Amino acid sequence: MSDDTEALRRALVAYAEWETLIGGDGWPAVDPASRTLRSAARLGAPDAEVPADRRKTLLALAEQAASCTRCALHAGRGSSVFARGDEGARVVFVGPAPGRAEEASGAPIAGEAGALLDRMITAMGLTPESVYICSVVKCALPDPHALVAEAREACAPFLAAQLEAVGPEVIVALGEDAAQALGDASAGPGAWRGAWTEWRGIPVMATHAPSEVIETPALRRPVWDDLQAVMAHLGLRR
Repeated sequence: MSDDTEALRRALVAYAEWETLIGGDGWPAVDPASRTLRSAARLGAPDAEVPADRRKTLLALAEQAASCTRCALHAGRGSSVFARGDEGARVVFVGPAPGRAEEASGAPIAGEAGALLDRMITAMGLTPESVYICSVVKCALPDPHALVAEAREACAPFLAAQLEAVGPEVIVALGEDAAQALGDASAGPGAWRGAWTEWRGIPVMATHAPSEVIETPALRRPVWDDLQAVMAHLGLRR
């Protein structure tokens, strides 16, 4: 078998597994915990020791976000939505602004979108506990599809401080709002995803948010292409 044929075979197998994990058309959704996935390099385990100063910084930021009054969203805030996952992760996923489902759970990207994100992460050969997930803003929007510029600007220092504290090797921006918040505001329509950019020297890959994949299943393939680029950058192999 030629190298090109073997590479194609691996790509097709990986895509079939990806469709199975995220419950694609014609494929049964399965419990990610029942899958055995391989990776060439193990990402930080969720129980890995995190430096005390990093944990203290992130805790202080979460407390500040919970009492923030920098924009009008605080008036209707039930609770802030700060982060979930491993504070020492090599990969950070930055999601869109939270909605009421996220506010109720206290975690970014919750509900059906959160379940899909967890399956996407599992399809990469990782676990949701081994990555760090946060949002562009920290208070729920009345309409999660309409990010208020004032809110994004008000929360920019929180997001920047989070990313600086975690210090990941790669950032995955989920959705155009996250891509713009991380500096990719000049790209034309549709040109914001699938290309590497940088945030303060950290590589950023922007792709569609899980909620967009749910609304438009045809986005599954480009999202998988983007996540494979992240896997290759980290030395992960399926």
